Amino acid sequence: MGCTSSVSQPERKIVLLGKAGDGKSSAGNTILGENVFTAKTSASNERVEYKKRERVVYGRKITVIDTPGDFNTDRNDEETKSEIIKALIDCAPEVDAFVVVIRVGRYTEHEYEKLLKTMKGDNVLKHTVILFTFGEQLEGKTINEFMKDCSQLQELVDKCGGRCHVIDNKYWNKRKRGNNSNRVQVKNLLETIDEIVKENGRFTSELLQEVEEHIQDEAKNETESGLPPEEQRENAKKNVYWKYLERFAGVATGAVLGALLGIRVSVAIVKSVLKSYLTLKTALVVAAEGAAGTLNVSLCSN
Repeated sequence: MGCTSSVSQPERKIVLLGKAGDGKSSAGNTILGENVFTAKTSASNERVEYKKRERVVYGRKITVIDTPGDFNTDRNDEETKSEIIKALIDCAPEVDAFVVVIRVGRYTEHEYEKLLKTMKGDNVLKHTVILFTFGEQLEGKTINEFMKDCSQLQELVDKCGGRCHVIDNKYWNKRKRGNNSNRVQVKNLLETIDEIVKENGRFTSELLQEVEEHIQDEAKNETESGLPPEEQRENAKKNVYWKYLERFAGVATGAVLGALLGIRVSVAIVKSVLKSYLTLKTALVVAAEGAAGTLNVSLCSN
């Protein structure tokens, strides 16, 4: 995938969204040019294990964050929510683009409509590109011809500024040139993301900024460990994860996913939970300081 030893272009952090079984793992592998993502298969469905992977692609560091979930905002799957919290922490303080992975021919019009409702909000849509997988199922059609048969799909792509690409791991990996080549499509995808950042900047939100503040607060406790800054930050993120997991116990999975996407109602719910956590944390700090002050006064009195 054109890897080089030096990184001369801007780094990119990409978040994959989509239903299990739509090829998110394959999409991540295709973007990074290596088989670094794997899928866990159960009797009921195929569930992608959360992972963040980094590689140098076309002279730049590319980070791909895979998210679990299927845009079902009504479910409350604790395991999935745990994975989304990890993604939320890894996304802080900002990301370059959301890549919505859609399998060609799999969705119904109702599912496209649900996806439209989930991906609401001009801010997130300005940073979103659609990536179609299983391109062989187009059967000779262009993606534009395919979308003519589904107004909801066309509406979704239009709301994302017409940004869409196609990959096909079954055949296109063997082709080096032309549009029917994953290599060409990945290059085009990265160029599209560059255009998104140039026009709209990087995606961030008040929530992602708050998450970053929590990570930095935890990192202060790691400064005396003697570990490299990168490891200090990773340890801090693990501490934040466990605290968030505890605090989000009563929050629906969809709300956490929605908060990641900057959906106003979901952000309000998650921020209220974090506020209660911070209030408790502040109270404990004040109590500890008060106890220390009382101890000092007692010692001075003696």
